[in-house]
Amino acid sequence: MEKEQERFSLRDLFSILFKYKTRILIVFFGVILAVTSVTFLMAPVYEAKSTLLVKIGREHMYRPEIGSTAEIPMSPSNQEQIINSEVEILRNRELIGKVIQIIGVENLYPAFIKRNKEGINPIDMAILAFEEDLAVETVKRSNVIEVWYRNQDRQMAARAVNLLVELFKEKHIQVYQNHKSSFFEGQVEDYRKKLKGSEDALQQFKQVNRVYSLDDQRRLLLEQRVKMDGSYKEALNNVTELRQRLSTLNEKTRSTSNYISSERDRIITDANLKLLFQELEKERIRTEADLRAQRERSESIKRQLVQMDGEIRRLDLTEKRLLDLRRELAVNEKNYQNYAGKTEDERISDMMNEQKLANISTIQAASVPAKPIRPRKGLNVTLSIVLGAIAGLGSAFFSEHSSQGLSSPEAVERRLKLPVLAAVPKELTA
Repeated sequence: MEKEQERFSLRDLFSILFKYKTRILIVFFGVILAVTSVTFLMAPVYEAKSTLLVKIGREHMYRPEIGSTAEIPMSPSNQEQIINSEVEILRNRELIGKVIQIIGVENLYPAFIKRNKEGINPIDMAILAFEEDLAVETVKRSNVIEVWYRNQDRQMAARAVNLLVELFKEKHIQVYQNHKSSFFEGQVEDYRKKLKGSEDALQQFKQVNRVYSLDDQRRLLLEQRVKMDGSYKEALNNVTELRQRLSTLNEKTRSTSNYISSERDRIITDANLKLLFQELEKERIRTEADLRAQRERSESIKRQLVQMDGEIRRLDLTEKRLLDLRRELAVNEKNYQNYAGKTEDERISDMMNEQKLANISTIQAASVPAKPIRPRKGLNVTLSIVLGAIAGLGSAFFSEHSSQGLSSPEAVERRLKLPVLAAVPKELTA
């Protein structure tokens, strides 16, 4: 029973196809003709592509304005931000406007020139159209940017992409240009004057205070003081000894004088005693002279020690002031060297900017495309065949479904739910 039903269904299908074969063919070839006509009449669109490499260069390095001149590289997350920033610069409306002005609206979008008569600015329309036809994308996990542009003129498509890339490089330099060389030059001049002032102050201080080698001077002073201190102690010891000796001599002289004055008349003729008195007197006088000399020597050495201690204290103060001057000189020299280095870096950077040396490299420049990206004629014709067949069959089944007549005995049985006893072909009835 199922096979019979399937046979009837296939019979119905072929019956419908045979009945509406003319309509099916008309719709089928009509769709093919329409799609093919539109495909071949449609203006071709060409796509030009350029590939850029963004190198993390000098403009992407963090350089502190003061202090160290070392450059700090960006982290990977910052590199991704840099690439995204470059993409936004590429999409800048100002760049697009310059490209359109250089090439000309009449060359990129000739149809917009006619609309100028209607009061619509063709430049604005061209910028909007250019933005729609432009595609800028980044290659994942790389510093590569791909730029596509579509236009109906293959020559204009390639020229527009290459011009956009060149203007982008100039804009990149303009955006990252610092213009700090004049500021650093002023700072270098200021620190040069400060450095010269520090050098002159240090030299004058050395000359006024007779400072040549503080370590040697201090060493010599300390050595002299040690020797002088030994001499001073020796002089004090001599003074003490001479005092004791003088005291002894005075005692002997007094005892001798008393003895002689009491016994003068009795021993005046004793020559030996007289000679002893004279010797004691001479020794006492000589000892007093030596004592005065040693006292004067000790006082002189003491004054020299006090003076030398003052020299040592003055030398310490001189050293402190000298260290301050040297520190000031070192700070000014370091600042001068830092700003001189920054000035040189900025000067080189300005020269590179003047020569348009950017860290953007063109991996592949846009070339004139050989084939359009649309319309895809082969694909469109293939799709038109499929659509034509579907449309033809659809129109046949729709006509059969909407028809009020019964074209086969099976259709009569399905519609009326009655068995068909006989069927007479239309040709016999005629």
